[in-house]
Amino acid sequence: MAAPVWKLSYCLWNSCVDLSNAATVHSSSSDSGHRNITDEQHAFICHVAADLPLLATDVTGIPSPAFKIASFFYKTGLIWHDLGEFKLASTCFEKATDLTSKIEISAISGDGERKLLLDLSIVRSRTAWEVQDRNLVVNLLNRSKSVLLRCAANYKQLANQYMIFGKTVLSKNETSSVNEAFKLMNEALDLCEKGLRIVKRESETLGLKELRSRTLRFIAASHLQKDEFESVLKCVRVLREGGGDHHPRLSVLAMKAWLGLGRNGEAEKELRSMPGTLLA
Repeated sequence: MAAPVWKLSYCLWNSCVDLSNAATVHSSSSDSGHRNITDEQHAFICHVAADLPLLATDVTGIPSPAFKIASFFYKTGLIWHDLGEFKLASTCFEKATDLTSKIEISAISGDGERKLLLDLSIVRSRTAWEVQDRNLVVNLLNRSKSVLLRCAANYKQLANQYMIFGKTVLSKNETSSVNEAFKLMNEALDLCEKGLRIVKRESETLGLKELRSRTLRFIAASHLQKDEFESVLKCVRVLREGGGDHHPRLSVLAMKAWLGLGRNGEAEKELRSMPGTLLA
């Protein structure tokens, strides 16, 4: 029974790919309502294509069957997520996780398969974030750390997701949320620094260094919201002296921190150093 079911699944999936390509070609269409219905139908067909192989009781001759089905569910979940159908997206991601969780990580040799584990945990965390399940978000992000594979791109990907969540929380400008943002930013910073210790090639470390600087700037902003002015200045010093970062935002952060400490002279120096200032 395996071969016919898998063949039908692949036929449906290839049809989905064709539909997606056709939609891209005709994306300039002004009939947005029709396009939305088509997107939902497309997601539904993908979902059916992913479900079909689960009916097969014999997978003889199918290489890495669990990961093949999981990749279908992962890609389908992405489509549902983009459509805002987070419950359906979560269902797909959970099925993909169930399929791959039965396999020991040490037994997985393919880089693509290991990358799928990382991508799956991260995208599940995004869906959990949308439905306000913060505990699941934390668990999924922590799980992702076990499949980073000493790869700079993987460290950057996970750190960036922590940073995005932290930035989102910080943008609320709520005192009660600052601690949560601070924890997320610190996780991002820790991943950047671990990645930089492991990866040595300059071409691979550049992205991590840039993300580390961005994260430190947001951490400084978190400290500023908590009136922790000395900590703000410490972040600024680390960025300027250790990382060679001269982002214009640093002068603003430093100026506000000096003002908070009552050091008006130092604040004026920062103001004068800002690009385009009339006081220079």
